[in-house]
This record gives sequence, C-alpha cells and structure tokens, in this order.
Amino acid sequence: MKFKKSLLSALVVSGLSLAGSAHAGQTNFNWGNGVPGNLALNQTSLDWNEQGSGVAKGRGPFGNVPALLPGQKFQFLYQSNLVNVNPTGTPVAGLDTSSNGVWASPSSFEFTLVATINEVVDTLTAIPGAPGDPDVGYFASFGLDTSLHSSISIYYDSAAGGGLNASTATGTGFDDGLEVLRMTVDTGVPGFATLSSFLATTAGPGAGTGQGSAKIHAAKDLAFGDFVDENYFQGLLDFIWDSEFQSNLNYPSGTSSTIGFHVGGDPMYPSYAVVPCTPGATTCDLLLKVDGQSEFTVPMDVPEPASLVLLGLGLLGLGATRRRQA
Repeated sequence: MKFKKSLLSALVVSGLSLAGSAHAGQTNFNWGNGVPGNLALNQTSLDWNEQGSGVAKGRGPFGNVPALLPGQKFQFLYQSNLVNVNPTGTPVAGLDTSSNGVWASPSSFEFTLVATINEVVDTLTAIPGAPGDPDVGYFASFGLDTSLHSSISIYYDSAAGGGLNASTATGTGFDDGLEVLRMTVDTGVPGFATLSSFLATTAGPGAGTGQGSAKIHAAKDLAFGDFVDENYFQGLLDFIWDSEFQSNLNYPSGTSSTIGFHVGGDPMYPSYAVVPCTPGATTCDLLLKVDGQSEFTVPMDVPEPASLVLLGLGLLGLGATRRRQA
C-alpha cells in the first residue's frame, strides 16, 4: 500500500509542532525528601518514568474513529513515578525509581505524579492510502475541556512511613502518600497551550501502533486549594510560577500496561478500573505508555519584589521541550 506521503508528513509535523519552543523563563528550585538541610539545590526539571501510564476513558478500541469525532469529551488519567531530577544526572540516593510495588530498601522514598485531565476532541483527519485503498489511519488533536476542573498533583512517600511503593501493573501506590504539590490544569499561555495529538496507523505498514505528544500547562489556583510544600520544593516565588509537563504518547502500552489508576489513595483522584478491550468490544479504554518531564517556569517580565506589594501576584508561565523515544 502506498502512502500519500505529503499529507502524512504534514500531519506528523503538525503533531510534533506541539513541542515547540517556549518564551518564558525556566526557574530553578531546591528539591528534597523533607529532611531539613537535605535539599538538592538549583534543580531544573523532573524526569518521570517512561513506564508512566495514561488512559483515555471510553476511547477504545484502538482505531475506533467514532469515539474521536470532533466535539466529543472524555477524561484522561495519568500516573507515573520520578526517576531523576536534573541536572543531578546521577541516581539520587534513596530515590526508588522502580514502579514494581516493592520498596528497594527500608530507607527508600519516592515521588509520584497523578493527573485527571478533561479533554475535548478538536480535529480528526483521515490518512488515505493509495487510490482505491482504505484509509491507513487517522490523526486526532485534543484541547482542554474548560467546563470541568482538571488537576495534577505530586506525592511523596517512603518505606519508613509505611506507604505503598508505586506499582505500574496494579495502579496502586501513586496517590497514597503525602501530597506536596497541587496545581490546576489550564488552557495555557501563548507558546505553550495545553494540547495533545495522536497519530494512529490502522492499516498498512505499522498497523496497530500509535504515537502522539502532549503538553500540559498548570498554574496555582487558590480557588481549588492549590499549593506547594516548601519542605520538598523550595525556591519557587509564591504565586509567580507555573508548571509545564510534556510527554510522548505510545500505543500499545507495553510495559506501562495497568489494570487501574489511582487505586486506593486520595479521594481527590478516585480509583478507576481500566475497561479492557476484549475481542469484539465496541467500547473500552485506550491505554497508553506516557513518558514525560516537567519544569517550573516564570514570566520573563516578573516585577521587582517591591512592585509585587503594589501590583499583586500573578500566574504566568511557559515551558520546555523534551522528547524521548519510549
């Protein structure tokens, strides 16, 4: 089957363009496990496990075009654990980077990220094959459903504290620890909007695979109780910082497969049992591998501290780019 390469290339480029450059400034932060005097200074970003899991509820089975018609709304859940803090570059002592449900040692600790994001399908474009052949796939793009609240949180947990080590397979241990940061997902700012895309190949070479990207902008919103615990993330100018999360999306989910999300933890993130796509199923969940990284940012034109007293505090931001092949 011969692809119409010009159209396919244009769609791929439009998807990758979601990972464009940002215009605001990255802000460094101090990071640690809550022990006084045990902070790693001037860190730049958080690297989340490439075995992170995401689920588009009710959007399966893979290739289900009617489930992705423009205007349709759905909920996307995400969970992962921290594997590194940059520019540390080397394994962080005591940080359990596994997600197998078993603590590496009695002194291990972990950080986990969970999110509930309400999305809406913006566009759906068929990718045609050669003349007379069926479509070889589709390209879909998604925006934020602003009629509902979407949130993202980071948790700290430890073996000594009696918490559960995160388990990719079961979806347990991701939100059972101490919540140390909470932010509200918004539509974003110029240059870094909350957007995602997915390119699915349903026929021809590579059939049954899909790749995409996602960018999530989040800001502190006191109306929803958003906060940061400075025992774990220190040095962020209060109110004047945002967060950008960026990731790759891949199908099949492979080593990121799970049977549940946010299982047995914080009631703010209700447990969810994945609806598997059994043979012949017309409605099920689309399970994805999600490899992500996040940063904190501030606007380039943050006023001087003295001016903040007069002008009030703002919420702005922009982000960074990272793509890694899962």
